[in-house]
Amino acid sequence: KGDTPEQFCRRAEERVVRALLGKNFLGAEAWQAQEVDVGAAPPLPGAITAALLNSECPLHPGELIKDTHLLVLVPKTVNGEPYSALKLDELCATRKGSGDKLIDVRVSRWKSQPWASAPLPASEWVLLPKSDPDPSEVPEEKHFRDKNIAKQQKVHDDHYKEYREVKTLELMTAVLLNDLVNGEARMLDEWNYLRCIEPNASGGRVSV
Repeated sequence: KGDTPEQFCRRAEERVVRALLGKNFLGAEAWQAQEVDVGAAPPLPGAITAALLNSECPLHPGELIKDTHLLVLVPKTVNGEPYSALKLDELCATRKGSGDKLIDVRVSRWKSQPWASAPLPASEWVLLPKSDPDPSEVPEEKHFRDKNIAKQQKVHDDHYKEYREVKTLELMTAVLLNDLVNGEARMLDEWNYLRCIEPNASGGRVSV
């Protein structure tokens, strides 16, 4: 049974998107390389196009989105079980290798938070930046390296309305999978964090 013209065009666009992103495309194959089965991936969102990826990055002027962003598959299930932050922690704990822990256990209260065990209703593709704006390259009012949540929200509202707030599971998935597949261990330096939309146990926002 053949594709409709629209389906054919979309499949062709997906091939172009995959080629443009290169190592920044983290789909089912990236999971499989870690011996994790995530089932069939959904089609890419219609908004993810070659034109978008070849446009200038809002966070890093002079660079293109295809070079500064990751397109990551966040699955509904892993190895047939519901996927959540707790499940990701479990997967990391059983990995062979250097012995380094991929998820910092010094802050253990996160495991009791509702978002930590919440499963996804469906697998999803998420396009998100690999790093926030470098303070040395943008005015102070356009970077996020401040733990004050109200200030971060103002930066978002004033300058980066193209983006929505990131969910903790999405960011944890992107950071860890990118580390394992591409060897890019940090999205920020060790003294800074990326804040997510969910509340933490102290009434602020979860930091990754």
